[in-house]
Amino acid sequence: MTFWVLGLTSALAGPLTVKEVQESVRAHAPKLAAAEAKVEAARAKAMGSRGALDPVVSSKSKRATGAYDRLVTDQQLTVTTPWGPSFSAGHRLGLGDFPTYDGGAETDPAGEWHATVRSPLMAGLGMTDHRAGMLVADRKVVEQTARRDHTLQQLLGRSALAHAKWVAAGRKLALSNDLLRLAEQRQAAIDRRVAEGAVPPMDALDNHRAVLSRSAARAAAEQVFVEAGVALSLYLRDDQGLPRVPGLEELPTARAPAVHDLAENSLVEHALGNRPELQALAASREAAEVDLRLARATLRPKVDGSLSVSQTVLSPQNAWTAGVEASLPLAMRKARGSVGAARARLLELDAAVQWQSDQVSAEVAQAVRARDAAETWWRLSRQAVDQAEAVLELEQRAYELGASDLFQLTQREVTLARERSGEITAWLALVAADARLRTATATWM
Repeated sequence: MTFWVLGLTSALAGPLTVKEVQESVRAHAPKLAAAEAKVEAARAKAMGSRGALDPVVSSKSKRATGAYDRLVTDQQLTVTTPWGPSFSAGHRLGLGDFPTYDGGAETDPAGEWHATVRSPLMAGLGMTDHRAGMLVADRKVVEQTARRDHTLQQLLGRSALAHAKWVAAGRKLALSNDLLRLAEQRQAAIDRRVAEGAVPPMDALDNHRAVLSRSAARAAAEQVFVEAGVALSLYLRDDQGLPRVPGLEELPTARAPAVHDLAENSLVEHALGNRPELQALAASREAAEVDLRLARATLRPKVDGSLSVSQTVLSPQNAWTAGVEASLPLAMRKARGSVGAARARLLELDAAVQWQSDQVSAEVAQAVRARDAAETWWRLSRQAVDQAEAVLELEQRAYELGASDLFQLTQREVTLARERSGEITAWLALVAADARLRTATATWM
């Protein structure tokens, strides 16, 4: 019930333009809000991917009693870089009695400072899991942003078409009202002339039939207009985001869209550079390239080096420790499998980009031709309306002078109505073709 009340009570002061409908889409469209939520989720994941590189403060404490009563504490700060090396520094304290196997934990009473640098020397140097995760997450943000823009482009195109269908339905309803009013006004005049004996009673019956026929046509046109308004309300929403059905009083003047003066090649080039689908695929491909780089890095032997230094607090004595650790899976099936999968993914995306590019080019070419054809259709339809209006004017004069009859006059009115209806249909086709071209070239935003 609320849905229909909105349509009856929230009429605008002026004509409803397609710009207002599209502004409503940007502000309240649920599908756009859902796409925006995916962008925010991708941004949150991108931020989370950097969490592995957050500085970490750690503290350890161990107290032992018995034959070897001792206390060991260690506090340190660790920083990991996205390129592989990590750094840690802190303070270590070891007091009490230590067994020989744990003598290295003993320090002087004030403890000692220590610092360590660890770095991969082959696998993992320059491209780590952490860095790859960050780069891929960033590409996901770009991809979801492009998909949101694609959703917006589609919604703007569909809302423009829904608005045009509503306008066309409103114009046809107004045309039906005009035809009905003419027949009703003529009925009273004919009835008087029949009473005077100037025209046969058949004229009154025939005109009454026309009134009934045009009343039925008006009822059908009204139903189409109502349905078009409901369809438009999916895009036209109030301040609370609820669908709003516009009224007949909000119907704007129908205007033809501006003519595109760009050549087809220029439009294709623009579309290839701006279509969000291609931008999303480009981001996916960049993420796949990161996966391939990471997979190739795992083919190298894993060799890690470390360098540590410690200094006692009470006496300036330094101790240096250097170490190297190496490992290499003999078959390396996991690494080779990762590389093969990453290469296959790149081939898949290359094919998808090629197909999408070809599809975009074809869509633009089809849209250009469809718009040119629709514009020709609309111009010819307007000329036909002008001719039908001139013929009807002559027929009306002949009828008033008695040189024509009601049948001929009615047929001229019907012919003009048919031509006007055809012009409205042609106008709708032109607006639809223009919306299709704008969507194909991604020029709504």
